[in-house]
Amino acid sequence: MALSANMVWEVRTTGSDNNGGAFKAAATGTDYSQQDTAQNSGTDLIIDGTLNTKVTATGYNFASTDVGNTIRVTAGTGFTVGTYEIVSVAANAATLDRAIGTLGSTGGTWKEGGALLTIGAGAGLYVAGNVIFVKSGTYGITATIYWYNGNQPSATQMPTRLIGYTTTRGDGGRPTIQISSGSNVRCLSSSGPGVWFENFILDGNNQTGSWGLFSNGGFGRYRNVWVKNCTTYGIGANGEADRAIDCEVSGCGAASAVVLGQTARAIRCYAHDNTGNGFSLDRAHAIYCIADTNTGASHGFYIDGRSTLRSCVAYGNGGDGVRIGAYEPQFVMENMILVNNGGYGFKSATAGTPALSHQDGNAFYNNTSGARLNMDDTTGVNGVTGVTYTRTDITLTGDPFTNAAAGDFTLNNTAGAGAACRSVGRPASLPGVTGTGYPDLGVFQSQPAVMMPRARSYLGV
Repeated sequence: MALSANMVWEVRTTGSDNNGGAFKAAATGTDYSQQDTAQNSGTDLIIDGTLNTKVTATGYNFASTDVGNTIRVTAGTGFTVGTYEIVSVAANAATLDRAIGTLGSTGGTWKEGGALLTIGAGAGLYVAGNVIFVKSGTYGITATIYWYNGNQPSATQMPTRLIGYTTTRGDGGRPTIQISSGSNVRCLSSSGPGVWFENFILDGNNQTGSWGLFSNGGFGRYRNVWVKNCTTYGIGANGEADRAIDCEVSGCGAASAVVLGQTARAIRCYAHDNTGNGFSLDRAHAIYCIADTNTGASHGFYIDGRSTLRSCVAYGNGGDGVRIGAYEPQFVMENMILVNNGGYGFKSATAGTPALSHQDGNAFYNNTSGARLNMDDTTGVNGVTGVTYTRTDITLTGDPFTNAAAGDFTLNNTAGAGAACRSVGRPASLPGVTGTGYPDLGVFQSQPAVMMPRARSYLGV
């Protein structure tokens, strides 16, 4: 028998790996895990003479407030070292979730409550569906920590979640996981489906072969994560339906900053100042993402097959803004802005790409080699006359952004530049539906000139 899937763990730089470390969600007791030190402890634990799931302590009377907390047993003849949940208390004795050792054993060393010290300790104790909260601070690692859930999230199988915070759980603060030494180490890695990482700074510390985040299990979610200083990949998500949301990757090495495959998605992500491609997509999707100043021959977005780019920006990259590889270039590209890239705004590895793609409503400006290469749409698709490819491009006459060099990718209102990207995006209409839309190109939507008044609140007006 294992610990409950409803267990919630706490990790702090001021904790101890000998503490209990967890509390069961919705238990009737008092949560003692959200503190640096153990609530109760001793070297006097006794296993009952007839039931090896029941314990007492000579120096402490267990009470109803202990229910739901965990006891960490670290030593004692006849005791099995481990972490146990207190599931009930009666007559000063605690009943645990499973057997703790040999009947009648005495002198067990134990601690109840208090946070863990290291993320590695949490990784060694959690079970699928648990939540592990990590408080602010820097957590050094020297080896990859693998996280596993076992099944994709569902009504009966919750994801395993590792969540950072600063002061109060849920405040969105980001502790740092830093690779202090070692080669080919990943700051966070999931080896099974349904693992979620939220609110972290992942620092590869320029260690050899360092990675920020890697997943091959699928159905993962990685939110509010900043990856930096990794010598290989920033984020690699090759599992089905993985999602990187509100993530940033900077200062990473020659491999791509964000690599996605198998229906994975990048949503509102920013890859900048890396020496590899900003985003590499293989049957994956990027929405509201920015690839900015990725240097050398790096492309903003590199696509292999059946991928979608929508409402993204490629700005100032060393190579092409968007580069299509030779493998099944069946892709969708809409509402993009491609500016100041060192190669083409858009380049396909082979001619005839339009026959396999959908592109509409994309804007180009000042790409060194030109707007496009290998767009076989002048004499017919693949040279077949009478078959043409229709697209709507927007040729800009100026930089459309307010101050891209300072990271401000909002649209300016300059004629032929930002103004030409306003209210011209897709969809403008849908078949069979009454109404007209006016989306802007790129990531950020402009504010209407006239704001409608807020709806009146009838609660206490």
